[in-house]
Amino acid sequence: MRFSEKELLNRKKIYYQNVNIKCLENKIIELQNEINKRDIILNSKSIKLLNKLRELIFKVRVFVKNKFGIRKKKQSIASSYNVFDYFPLNLETKSNEVIQKMATDIKPLAFYFLDDYANGNDISWTKITDVKPKHKNHYQPRRPSVDFGYYDLSISTLRKQTSVAKQHGIYGFCYMYKLKDKNHKKFLNKMLSSNIDMPYVICLDISNENLENDKNLNLFIDEIYPYLIDERYIKINGTPILMFNDTVLLDDFCKIITNIRNLLKKKNIDVLIWQDKDLNDSNQANLDYIDGEFQFYFDEESVLPKDPLNLYDYDLVSKCVKKNYRLHASILPYYYSVSLPVDFSLLQCVNPRINYNFNVDNFSFYVNEVIRQTRDTHDEGDRFIFINSWNNWKIGNYLEPDNDRGYSYLNAFSKTFYGVPLNDNYTLIDKNTPKLRTLKNKKIAIQIHLFYTDLIEEICSYLKNIPYDFDCYISTDTNDKKVLIEKGFSELLKCHKVVVDVFENRGRDILPFLLQMKQEIGNYDYVCHIHTKKTVTNNHGKRWRKYLYNNLFGSREIVESIFYLFEHNQNLGLIFPCIYSDVVNDCTIVGNEVFMHDLANRLDISVDGIKDGMIFPAGSMFWFKTEAIRKLFEIGLNEKDFPDESSQVDATYAHAIERMFCYIAEQNGYDSLQIMGKFDLEEDI
Repeated sequence: MRFSEKELLNRKKIYYQNVNIKCLENKIIELQNEINKRDIILNSKSIKLLNKLRELIFKVRVFVKNKFGIRKKKQSIASSYNVFDYFPLNLETKSNEVIQKMATDIKPLAFYFLDDYANGNDISWTKITDVKPKHKNHYQPRRPSVDFGYYDLSISTLRKQTSVAKQHGIYGFCYMYKLKDKNHKKFLNKMLSSNIDMPYVICLDISNENLENDKNLNLFIDEIYPYLIDERYIKINGTPILMFNDTVLLDDFCKIITNIRNLLKKKNIDVLIWQDKDLNDSNQANLDYIDGEFQFYFDEESVLPKDPLNLYDYDLVSKCVKKNYRLHASILPYYYSVSLPVDFSLLQCVNPRINYNFNVDNFSFYVNEVIRQTRDTHDEGDRFIFINSWNNWKIGNYLEPDNDRGYSYLNAFSKTFYGVPLNDNYTLIDKNTPKLRTLKNKKIAIQIHLFYTDLIEEICSYLKNIPYDFDCYISTDTNDKKVLIEKGFSELLKCHKVVVDVFENRGRDILPFLLQMKQEIGNYDYVCHIHTKKTVTNNHGKRWRKYLYNNLFGSREIVESIFYLFEHNQNLGLIFPCIYSDVVNDCTIVGNEVFMHDLANRLDISVDGIKDGMIFPAGSMFWFKTEAIRKLFEIGLNEKDFPDESSQVDATYAHAIERMFCYIAEQNGYDSLQIMGKFDLEEDI
C-alpha cells in the first residue's frame, strides 16, 4: 500500500471537509451574485419595458398563427446545426514569435498518439482524407499542413513537431503507448536514442493489455525501464511519473500496481503512479495505491443533454468546464486536461459524435479555466496540464497545424497560455521598447488604497522603480492603519510628499480613490492608481496583484517605456496591463449594465458603446493622463452610490466604474492601451 490505513483515512477526512467548505463558499458567493443581479434587474426601468415588449410579441405571434394558419414544412434536425465553422481564420498562419521565451509556471503536456498513418498501421491518411461532410459547413475532410505533409512515425517528423510545439509553449509530449505494439516500441526506441530535446512521459494505454499475466508484466517493466532513467523523462522531485489510461478495464489494478512498484524497486527506481479519472467520477477506489489522477478528456455527454444526432456545441462544453472545474476537489493531486473538439465521422458511420461551434473565443475560455484551476490547486513546481491531443487525426482531435486552418489552433492556445490577448490589441514592452529617461515639466501622483498594511514594504519596493519625482496619496479605513502607513512610508520610500487620509470602508478601492483625488486631480498631469489586492474570495489574489504591479512598475525600464508611450502620443489617455489570465473569463459586463448606463447618463456621454467585450483595466490598477477621466471626479459620486461591504464579487457601482474607465477616456477623445511586459533583465515578468 502507498499509504497506511490511518493516513488514508486522514486524507479522506481532509478531502471531504475541503469539498464541503469549498462547495458551500462557492454556493454562498453564487447566491449573493444572483441576489445582487436580481436586485439590479428588478429595480431597473428597463425590465418593465422588456416585460411589456415580451407581452406584445406573444400577442402578435398568437394573432399571426390564428389569422393566417401558417404551416411550416417538417424540418430535419440537421438543419439546425449550420454552425460548423470550426475555427475562424483570424490568427496568424505561422508561429507567433512574440510569445516565445515568455516565463510561465504552467507545464502543458500534449497527448501524442503513436498511430503510423502513412503505413496504415491504425488509420491511414487515405481513410482520413476520404471522409465526407455530414452537415452544412462541416469541416471535412482533414489534411495535414504542408509543413508536415502526410507524415509517418519517423524521427525527422518528430523533430519538426517538437520544434513547433515548443515554440507555442508545449512543455512536453505524453506518448500513448501500447505494450507489445512493435511500431510503438520501434518509435520510442528511436526517440530514446535521438538527441531531440523534448521532455516526455509515457501513458500506458491498457485497453488491450493483460498485465495480470506475470510474463506481460515483466515485459512491460523491461520495456519501460530505459525511459524512466532517461534524463528527458518528466519527474517530480526526481521521481518519474508513470501514467495509466483505462484502468477500469483491469480486474485487479491495485495488485498490478503493487507488483510494478516491487519490480521497479529491484531496479532501484521509485515511481509516481497516475491513473486517468473523469472529473465527474466519484469513485474513490485505488487511492491508497496511486499518487495522482489525471483527466484524459472532458466528457460532455455526462453534463449536456443527449443529442439525437450526437452533435454537441463546443461553446456549451467550455461553459460546463468552468462550472465543473470551480466546484471540483480531489483527495489526490488531480491534473486537468484541455479537450479539443472531436469528430468521429471516420469511425462512426451513423450519427457520428461531433463537436461543432469551435472558435477562438470558446477554446481560449477553456484553456483559461484549466490554467486557473491548476494554479489554484497545485504548487508552482507541479502545475502540469494536458492537451488532448497533439495528433489524434482519426477523431479530428489535434493541436498541430493542418492544411486549412494553419497554425490557428496553436496560436490560440499559445496566446491564451501566455496571457496575451487573441486580437493583438496590446503593446509588448521589452528591452527594445524606447525609454523616456527624463520627464520635464510634468507632475505625477500615485494614489494607493492601502487596506492591507502588511503590503507596505512590497508596495514601497515597487514604487522605488519610478525614476521621476512623484507624490503619494494613500487612502485607508482606520486611524491605526494610518499611523502604520505614515511610519512605513517615511522609513522605506523617498518621494516628494506623502498624504494619508482615512475613509469609510465602502466602495472598495474606487470610492476612496475618487474622494481623495477629487480636489487634487487638477494639480497633476499623470496619476497611477493601485491598491492592496488580495481577492480573499478566491485563490489567485496574490498572483493577480503581483502581475499588475510588475507590469505597471516592475522595473525602472518599464516605467520609462510607459512614459515614452504617453509622451509620444498626445491622444493616449490610459495604460494598463492585459487582463490577467486567471480572471479573463470573469471580465464581462453582465450584472453591471444598469450601473454603467446610469454612470454614462451622469457623465452625459453616449451609452451606445457599452457592451460585453469592452476592454478595461481589470483589477482597477492603471496609469492615466488626468484629462482623460477627470470628469469622473467631478460628478459628485459619494458614499450613497456604493453598498455596504459584504464581500461582493461583482455587480456594484465600483465594478461598473472599473469597466468604464476606458470608455470615459474614449468619450473624452483619448485612447487606451493594454501592455504586456517582457524584460530580459533579472527575470521575465
